[in-house]
Amino acid sequence: MRQIYLAVERNVFETFFKQEVGQLLLEEPGFCLFVFDAKMEEIVQWKPQVNS
Repeated sequence: MRQIYLAVERNVFETFFKQEVGQLLLEEPGFCLFVFDAKMEEIVQWKPQVNS
């Protein structure tokens, strides 16, 4: 089974995903996310599917 990840820049994560709507998305079954730093060109946070 394949997993689809949403990639977001660190600034987006720190603003949108700290809000209530962002927190609800993080709790959704099957929602996978990784956060990257565009300037440093690196992944800074990896959030695999927690809920199934």
